[in-house]
Amino acid sequence: MEVTQADITKMTDFLGEIHDPRRHQGNFRHNLIDILVIGLCTVISGQDEFEVMEELGLARESWFKTFLELPNGIPDECMFERVFRRVNPKELMKGMYGWLNLVSQCGDQNINIDGKAMRGSADGENHAVHVVSAWVGAENLVLGQMATEKKSNEITAIPQLLDTIDIQGDTVTIDAMGCQREIARKIQQKGADYVLMVKENHPVLYQEIEDCFTGLDVDPHKNEQCTEWESGSEKDHGRIEQRKITITSANWYEDRDLWPGLETFIRYLRLWSAVPVKQWIKPPNLVGKRQNMTVIT
Repeated sequence: MEVTQADITKMTDFLGEIHDPRRHQGNFRHNLIDILVIGLCTVISGQDEFEVMEELGLARESWFKTFLELPNGIPDECMFERVFRRVNPKELMKGMYGWLNLVSQCGDQNINIDGKAMRGSADGENHAVHVVSAWVGAENLVLGQMATEKKSNEITAIPQLLDTIDIQGDTVTIDAMGCQREIARKIQQKGADYVLMVKENHPVLYQEIEDCFTGLDVDPHKNEQCTEWESGSEKDHGRIEQRKITITSANWYEDRDLWPGLETFIRYLRLWSAVPVKQWIKPPNLVGKRQNMTVIT
């Protein structure tokens, strides 16, 4: 993601609403907005240490002065630490995500929503904290995050996360946990398309889709709208793989109206065979098989 000076200038508008956590009777030698902008520019550049915030500020002081006041120069690392440890994280997150939605490209993005357990967040009394994130892989950018207490709570967290980001014109992909009708409806209402993975957590739907593709395998001419793509043999992680994708219309599905915007079903097959890397001369017989089925708008 390329960030211009104009984008950084716009950042000040979103961060200007954040409450200053410092004591009102204190001696404010540095403006809150100056501290936040320099600190977040450091994070955007791939660093998060407070001393690096000071170093970056000093190195680019003349540039920062073109849009920041900096009445007493660049804050030191202690000032950065005190402010960022006290500032309201929800206010900071709201300001940053508002800015990210503005500067990121609108429409035609692939946004992946996924939940992960935070390492080190579990102890003897509490389970690990799960965080649901909206990720734009092409820009290496996280558009939003939502913390949950349990993995099962991702179902309720995903709609809340969708409310905080602009996805109009984008395509949202979610794993099997997010394969829910209300989530599909939320995505459609916000003007986006969806790709949802179907697994055994929807046993009836899963079986119906599997039966459909099994029938296509037996009689490929059964559905003229069926589209197939197959890769050649590829070496990956010390094994030989082939991938096959089959796409068919969802018009046959009786409960199609229950899934807003449902248009097609996709089957993704990955055939693989373990083989030492040094033997990559001739593809062996493919003996393994993995199968995922996906609902796509």
